[in-house]
Amino acid sequence: MHTLTRHLLGSAALAALASLSLGAVAMGQDGEVIIEDKLSPQRLEVSVGSVVTWRNEDDERHRMRSRQGPVEFDSGNLEPGERFSVTFVVAGEYPYLDERNDEDRSYFGTIVVIDDQPTGGPPP
Repeated sequence: MHTLTRHLLGSAALAALASLSLGAVAMGQDGEVIIEDKLSPQRLEVSVGSVVTWRNEDDERHRMRSRQGPVEFDSGNLEPGERFSVTFVVAGEYPYLDERNDEDRSYFGTIVVIDDQPTGGPPP
């Protein structure tokens, strides 16, 4: 097989794997969760200080509420087209669910907040 063809196939395979993993877990500075017939993504990793926004793209009312975590949040009722944002300043895991669909696992999510700020100097 030609070297360029092998390189292009390898790049395509890597791109496909990257897109598959992004569907399950998203990571970045600020984040967004789309609410439709499920949450997308259901697991979102962000850094301390990030803003996460839930956007209701469904034609039903939803209510995102933390189940536990360092800090609680509650969106109240989110009508179709509405948004709700939280700034996460404490590292930790924040499992949450849609209170209006609390038996449907496709409306269960987790925000993972990572403290990726460098600490003092090098270890002694």
